[in-house]
Amino acid sequence: MDRYLFIISGWLAFAAPRLCLCNSSDSTCSKRLDELEKKIDSYSTLQEEVITLKEHVKKLEKRHLKEHSRIASDVLSLGPGKRYLEPTTTVAFSAFVDNNPSAIGLEQPVPFNRILTNVGGGYNQHTHAFTCPVTGLYMFTFTISHFYVTEFIAKLVVDNQNIVDAISQPSIPLEEIQGMNTAIIQVNKGQSVWVAVYYHSGITIRSDNTYRFATFSGFLIQA
Repeated sequence: MDRYLFIISGWLAFAAPRLCLCNSSDSTCSKRLDELEKKIDSYSTLQEEVITLKEHVKKLEKRHLKEHSRIASDVLSLGPGKRYLEPTTTVAFSAFVDNNPSAIGLEQPVPFNRILTNVGGGYNQHTHAFTCPVTGLYMFTFTISHFYVTEFIAKLVVDNQNIVDAISQPSIPLEEIQGMNTAIIQVNKGQSVWVAVYYHSGITIRSDNTYRFATFSGFLIQA
């Protein structure tokens, strides 16, 4: 009996470390399997995100092509010799008389020779006229003033057509009287707009670099 107990004890002493090793190996394998499963899940998630991104890119490409086709169609519909204008097109000018000019004849432009603003380049300080760079709805305003007791009438014209008038008529010497008017009108590209002497000739406009009483301004409201 003692012999058998000795043999069993010896076997357990030999086998126990190996059983522990197996258990330890099983635990490590289990951890590694868990890690691999997590990586596989992560990879699957990334694949789904990639597929979603690809679908989004395709939608954006389709939208871009549609918008490009629309713009190309708009440009073609303008016809030859015309220019495509963005909705943010800005046209504006403002000028004044700086030298008290005199002896201006009837139907002659009031010489607004000093430019304050000329966005779009439509106003010409030498011809004293604004040439419309783009068809649209515009607002124009002008003021006049002159020396001496006499009547001075000026008019806003578009290609020689009278639009609105303004009058300055002091009743006593050195009286400060300004005339002004405003118009909102549709103007076509290439048409000219200016302020002309209506009545009477030979007046002296009161406006210089210090007292800027005579002004002419305009801007595009909508193209």
